[in-house]
Amino acid sequence: MQVFHRRLYAAFQKFQTLFDGEMTGFMEAAGVASSEELFQRMEEETNKSERATKFFSQLMASMEYDSFCNLARQFQSAAEWEDSEESDDPDD
Repeated sequence: MQVFHRRLYAAFQKFQTLFDGEMTGFMEAAGVASSEELFQRMEEETNKSERATKFFSQLMASMEYDSFCNLARQFQSAAEWEDSEESDDPDD
């Protein structure tokens, strides 16, 4: 189990590095000068749309390790479910 957690934490660190790079590029392209400005814009959008609220909530949660683990489990469960659906496909 410890090996799993070490790998998951390594994946989390890699995710954060990639995410930070993508966010920096996004902010530059969008003309957003700071994280504070980005959060202000995000808050404005969440006040307009329930869908935006859910998206930003999940996005922010993914930046916390515990939430990242929960998201990883959800994706793993979804992938396993999808794999089982494909194996049940009579067209195979």
